[in-house]
This record gives sequence, structure tokens and C-alpha cells, in this order.
Amino acid sequence: MSSALNRLGTLLVAAFILLTGHGLQLALVPLRAELSGWSVDWIGWIGTSYFAGFLLGCFTVPSVVSAVGHVRTFGVLTAVGAGSLLALALIDSPWGWLLLRVASGWAISGLYLVMESWLNEMADGQQRGTVLSIYTVLVLVAIASGQQLLAAGDPLSTDMLVLGALFILLAAVPVGLTRAPVPQPLPAFRFSIGELFRASRAATLATFCAGLITGAFWTLVPALLAKDGWSRGDTGTLLAATIAGGALLQLPLGRLSDRVDRRLVLAAMTTAGALVCGLLGGGAGADLWTALLVMGLLGGCVMPVYSIALAHANDNSSGDFLRIGTTMLLMNTLGSMSGPIAVTTLARSTTGLDPDLAGYFVFSTGFFAVATAIVLLMMLLRRAPRAHFEAYELNTRSTQGAFALDPRSDDDSTLTSTGVRSAPQRHPDASRSPHLPPEPSPEPRPEP
Repeated sequence: MSSALNRLGTLLVAAFILLTGHGLQLALVPLRAELSGWSVDWIGWIGTSYFAGFLLGCFTVPSVVSAVGHVRTFGVLTAVGAGSLLALALIDSPWGWLLLRVASGWAISGLYLVMESWLNEMADGQQRGTVLSIYTVLVLVAIASGQQLLAAGDPLSTDMLVLGALFILLAAVPVGLTRAPVPQPLPAFRFSIGELFRASRAATLATFCAGLITGAFWTLVPALLAKDGWSRGDTGTLLAATIAGGALLQLPLGRLSDRVDRRLVLAAMTTAGALVCGLLGGGAGADLWTALLVMGLLGGCVMPVYSIALAHANDNSSGDFLRIGTTMLLMNTLGSMSGPIAVTTLARSTTGLDPDLAGYFVFSTGFFAVATAIVLLMMLLRRAPRAHFEAYELNTRSTQGAFALDPRSDDDSTLTSTGVRSAPQRHPDASRSPHLPPEPSPEPRPEP
């Protein structure tokens, strides 16, 4: 494993530098918009445009890489990502910011794709799970570290935009100097909403609801914290605490879902999330330490939903893991695009006012409650699988490149003598998680 990490070292360093800058800009942009006096409605649309650009990158960047190669694409994307961030200092129009955030989302999505495909190329089959886990932890730590940089200066100063852009640009240095072999073409964005619904309606709708909550969180909460009087340093710490809570609870909850019906774990998480948001909406986070604890619990309730829902959908599907994974990514990103607008629209229709911080958590309580009701209803209507076919793997929402790196993609299909890939034939116990006790006799796999 050490030799693999040595080979992957430059790419992991590049990923950490890039995602530190990404973590900073993710919190800085809505905070800067709020301090500039823009309405919450515009801040919501700016967040939606970023997630739209991210989704656009998943579809379009693979063809760019096929045309000019990985290294050139990475260089172009760092330039677009840094340039779109710097240009925010030059443009005062919200319409201009919308376009720049689309460009930023497109660039970040493409940079994820290039790095993940490179990692996939350099990690052999036996090491993929370890590499994916290391990469997932690195992503979360880097983004949280970037948000701590909010305390480094005035969000309205150009210096902060320069700092974020500098990190994004510096990520190109290790990639440009790496001796790692150029990977294969990037995986295309293949999706089938119908197939995912047949595999698991509970997972599909739960991950959409999680996207609603997280999309609105990253778009609105930094601005609403500032509006509520929190300092920029405390804002960065609270955002980082949310990521830390998700990172710490993701693996324990995932291992628990290896032993019981994963939908039961999802329902418990969304129920707990509704309670946590209800506490925050009621003003439970009045002091910093209480707010840190409750925000950490919120992250632990919402962030693992995506990866556990992915594991459950994969358990119930006999199809292509890459297609299941990219469809889950599509549903989650559509939720993230809708979240900021949903919160601002609901606030205006119910109160006639812009949403405040308490209002965001009240509406998130509702989103969590809807997710809980959906999962419980699906549990009543459809019996649980007899067993889990593959163990839970750490994963965080990024791009289809991470699904190619996931060990579960190895068994998606086999190449026949005619060159056509056939569907996998899974024996009920063949890829059973080592964390589960053995079962006495196989039973037919339940119909989805």
C-alpha cells in the first residue's frame, strides 16, 4: 500500500490544495453577497447556478478530455475556476455573478473528474477501497480547512478572492509535474432514473431530499450566519463542524447499515436530522459551543445519506454500478439546485419575508420529515433485501470518476468474447460483506 501512496502522492497533494481553495470559495461567495447587500433571493439563485454548472461539467468535461488530454484540461479548468472567482471582484451585477458561478461549478466538477480518473488508473483492484477512503477523508478535511480561512481577512476585500483563486491555481503545479501515466478516457455520464427508481424509490427520493438540504445549506447558511451577527471566524468554524460531524459518523453509520436494513438507518438519520433542525430553528444554538455540537450532529444526519442510499440502491440493482451511481449523483445535484430556491420561495409564500437562519432550519425540518415519511412508506410497501450484496464503502458526492474508483464497480459487468459487456451474475453470498454473519441457506433475491 505504501508504494501505491507514493505513486498517488502528487495527485493527493493537488487534490488537497484545490479543495482547500474550493472550501474557501464555497463559503466566501454567499457571505460576500450578503455583505454586499444583495437579497437572499439572488443569493439563492447564485447557489443554484453553481450546482447547475457542476452538473454541466459532469456531462461535458469527458469530451473535452478526449479532445485535448488530461493535463491540458486540468490546466484550462484551473484557469477557468480561478478566473471566475477573481472576476467576482470586478462585476457588481447579480446576472454576471450567475454566469460566473456556472463557470466555477463547471470547472470544479471537471477538476474532480480529472483527479478521480487519475486515481482510478493508478490504484489496482485490491487497493481501490483504501484509496477511495483516503480520498474521501482528504476531500472533507480540505474543504473544512478552506472554510477556516474565512477568518484570514475581510470577505469584501479582493484579497480573499485572490487567496481562493491562488489555491485553485497552485493545484495545477503537482499535476503538471507528475510522472504518473495518463489515464484512460473519462467515464461518460450515464444515467437512468427509471432504473434507479426500480432499484430503490426510498434511496432515490432520500438522496434528492438530502440534496435539497445541503444545497440550501451551502448557499444560504454562510450568508444567514453573517446576517444573524456571527463573526466570519465563527461562521467558518460552524461550517467546518458540519463537515466534521458528517465525516465522523459516515463510517459507523455505514457499517451499521451493513447489519440491518439500510432503509432503517436512513429513516433514523432523517428523523434525527428533523429533530436537530427543529432545535436549531428554535434557537438552540445561541452560544458557539452549543451551535458547534448541534451543527456537527446536523452534518452527521445529512451527509452520510447519499452514500448509504447509494449502497442500498446498489444492493437492489442487477445493473451497472456506474449508471446507478451517476443517477444518484444526478438526483442529489438536482436537489442541490432546487434547495436554495425552495427555501426562499417557501419563506416568501408563508411569511412574506426573506428567510432568516431560524427559517432555514424550520424548512429543513420539513425536508427531513418528508424524507422520513418516504423511507418508512417504502419499507411498508416493499420487503427488505435478504442480505447486503456488498459492504458499505466510504463515498462523498463528487463526480462519476469516484464511482469508477469504487471497488463495487469491478463487478458491474464482464467482457464476453464478442466484446459485449454482460450483466453480472451475483450469487447471493458471493460478495457478501465480511461484517455480516453467515446465513444458513440462500434465498431468491427480492424483486425491486
